[in-house]
Parts: sequence; C-alpha cells; structure tokens
Amino acid sequence: MGDSLEAAAFRRAAEIFGGATALSHWLKVPLDALRKWISGEEPPPQLPYRQVLQVLSARDAHARSGELQLSRTNSTPSALGLGLRVLVASNDRDIVM
Repeated sequence: MGDSLEAAAFRRAAEIFGGATALSHWLKVPLDALRKWISGEEPPPQLPYRQVLQVLSARDAHARSGELQLSRTNSTPSALGLGLRVLVASNDRDIVM
C-alpha cells in the first residue's frame, strides 16, 4: 500500500501545501481521511483527487513558466497561490484569502 498513483499525488500535494493539515483545510476534508489517502490505505473520492491533480498540474505549468515561486523557511509559514485562493498555514492559525 502507499505506492498507488493516487497516494503519490496526495503526498506531493501535501508537500506543496506544507503538510497534510493545510491540504485537508484546502480540500475541506477530514484530516483522518486525507491521511488514509496519503498512505494508500483507502482510495480517495474522485472530487478531492481531481482537485489535487489540478493543483499539481497548475504548479508544474507555473513552475515551468517561472510564474509560480514557492519558498519555505522555518520562520515563514507556507503559502500557495494559484489564482483561486491562497491558504496560509502556520502552527498557530490557518487563513484562507
């Protein structure tokens, strides 16, 4: 388990968002369910899987064109903007703009 394409996509999206908690907030799904999808323990529903694929596809397209730059340091919360909404996740709070 854990080596399916779906699980790999969810793992990569969690890395991009700075963790499973931030991704679960963005997808509006329970963290426990997301962890099962990341581990490959359960297959994900189609809607969150498609959302993750869109994020990965958009990130790759923007990264290739140089339009999207992600940076993360220990002192700065992670943020990802794809033109739809931005999720800023930190240990203290999550903010959707």
